Amino acid sequence: MKHLQQMRSVKEHFQGLATQMPHGKQLDVRTVDDGLIYVCLSAGPTPGTIIAEKTFDFNQPQAHDAAMDFAARHLYSQVVIGMSVAA
Repeated sequence: MKHLQQMRSVKEHFQGLATQMPHGKQLDVRTVDDGLIYVCLSAGPTPGTIIAEKTFDFNQPQAHDAAMDFAARHLYSQVVIGMSVAA
């Protein structure tokens, strides 16, 4: 049950980041199966060029850490770019 709570929390976190992507970047976050979340960062018109994508299996104990690592490597920098462009 803990893994489902972590999955919901991570999915909500990624969906919040999706609303902060800079112009021209899209973040697709979806549940693809029981315990699986697919995340895809792309650029350009839809469908865009894939920058980074990953499926996280929350039935595995390391999924939360892997998701946060993905966010740190690929997503947080995009949010900062979007904020500096908007300023």
